[in-house]
Amino acid sequence: MAFIVYVLFIAAVFSFGLYDRIYSFGLFASALCVFWLLYALIRKERVMFPTLLFPMPFFYSFSLFFHVETVQGTIDQMLVWISCIAFVMLFLLVKNKQHIVISVSWTIIASTYVILTDVVSFPDFILSVSQEVSGLGKRLSGFFQYPNAFASLLGGLLLFHLGYSLKENKQTVSLFHQCAILPLWTLFLLTESRGAWVLFFITWLISFYVVPKQQHFMYTILSIYSFLGGTIIYVLMTVNGDIRFSFLPAVMLTFFMLLIWFGKKRGGYIKFPTVASIHVFPASLFIIAVLFVADLYFKGLIYRILPLSLQRRFSVNVGTLTERIVYWKDAWQEWESFIWTGLGGKAWKIMMYRVQSFPYLSSELHNGYLNFLVEIGLIGTIYVLFLVFYAGKSLWKQRAIEFVPFVFLIFHAVIEFTFSYPTLIMFTIMLAISGMKKTHSFKFTSMQTTYSFFVFGMCIILCFQFIKAEQIFVATQYASTKEEAHTFITEAMKQNKWNTSYVLFAVENELLSRKEEQRALESALKLEPNHSLLLFYAGKNAEKQQNIKQAAVYYEQSLANDRFDINKYTFLIDFYLKRAKEARFGEGHLWREKAKKIEEQMENLQKQVKKQKWNDQRHFFK
Repeated sequence: MAFIVYVLFIAAVFSFGLYDRIYSFGLFASALCVFWLLYALIRKERVMFPTLLFPMPFFYSFSLFFHVETVQGTIDQMLVWISCIAFVMLFLLVKNKQHIVISVSWTIIASTYVILTDVVSFPDFILSVSQEVSGLGKRLSGFFQYPNAFASLLGGLLLFHLGYSLKENKQTVSLFHQCAILPLWTLFLLTESRGAWVLFFITWLISFYVVPKQQHFMYTILSIYSFLGGTIIYVLMTVNGDIRFSFLPAVMLTFFMLLIWFGKKRGGYIKFPTVASIHVFPASLFIIAVLFVADLYFKGLIYRILPLSLQRRFSVNVGTLTERIVYWKDAWQEWESFIWTGLGGKAWKIMMYRVQSFPYLSSELHNGYLNFLVEIGLIGTIYVLFLVFYAGKSLWKQRAIEFVPFVFLIFHAVIEFTFSYPTLIMFTIMLAISGMKKTHSFKFTSMQTTYSFFVFGMCIILCFQFIKAEQIFVATQYASTKEEAHTFITEAMKQNKWNTSYVLFAVENELLSRKEEQRALESALKLEPNHSLLLFYAGKNAEKQQNIKQAAVYYEQSLANDRFDINKYTFLIDFYLKRAKEARFGEGHLWREKAKKIEEQMENLQKQVKKQKWNDQRHFFK
């Protein structure tokens, strides 16, 4: 079972963290759980089960009885949580849970460095950005294709290995922990995730209250040695302005690891005295950190020693944090609509265009807890916070090493969309479970058996259905004739009636007749009534059928749900002016008044945005 769990998690990491890619994983994990449940039922064995996680899918399904922004997104998030429960259920069967994390960590380290040698490639593994937002101009986005999310995983693994490097009694396993810190720190720096760096340091200080004070000297020395060595490797890997793991960094990494091995083998670690108080080291390191920040701010000696890329990245620029705060404020504009039951899964991806106060493109809220509030409302969010508090309290009471990386991931979710990656959800739960001694198990009863088979069976059926629909949709894109494409897209829409992207594809490529298009758009708008593009195409369809008033209503609704799309303004103004020319004298005046009103609305919004001096990410001023 350990090998199966390991393969499942690595597959999840390599599948871009399962971001918008849950179906295959959910199908396989749920099927494994069904087989295991059948086996346990026949053998009448007790089953370890993550009972506290089970309400999560039902918070999403509950929101379907009310208004949701997207039905497909809500179902997808429900499947995400069922898939996570299935994985965790399998993880509970593993005896040595820490070894799974070690194996996963070293696989990620090895595969990342292999890719950085350019021997093999991975899509968007390195993100090229402006030096205004990146010291190097390149950031390691890793298997998640997003640097900050990859930093969440790396930071969690770093703190896990740091804690166990001294706690582990087995010499070989302890060596694996100690040697993992160096390469992970280098990768962590390459993500250039400043928020993750700050939170890492805070949680590293917290770790001194988990590590016994008898080991504080050794813990500090090992940490500083690894941080300095990893930084040297970082400098060597980026010396040419690129990110590449070449011969010299490989030699230095090997050299630093050999020093660790040699010290471990020879027993050369010096026996340091025990500190009088557990607060000595964290307090001292905090003071050093304050002095370090002051040096960076005033560009002192340490600042000048740092490589140029890190100097740029440490510059006092809080633009990205300020933008995040704007996202959070914008979301709160509609708090009355989501505060109790939520707006369903992935609601922000549609809601953002309606509420945004400047033309940004981020389809994520960059706050996992606020995102929960938007999606499943206050009751669901309170339950999530209860789970976090329960796990954190249990880990803290046991002074488990896993407490520190768990806290890091929980804190990082405040400023990032950590929980939008199912892999990071699973990793957070893995840390919580591996650190807690208590496990939940039950004997089969009729209610529990029905409950278990229902959720996993539903996940299998829906995932299989959605995978089949995706395969048909892909066939549509490669169809040789329009008639063949029409057949495929119609079948895809029947196979998954909730996926509105199929309807958009069919409409944009004119694969449906006018009446078919109308029916498809009307059905799609029942599923996503605030989808701006669907409303726009519904307007186009009504205009083709000479239903001008209905077309105008759709166009106005489309603009109201995406008020920073400059093309919609110009299109609607032209539409009104064209109607004015075609209409009678009295009606023509009304159409011209409407065109004037839209033009004034556009100009006022442009003036408002110019005053705010935000980056025009959507080209609203073109």
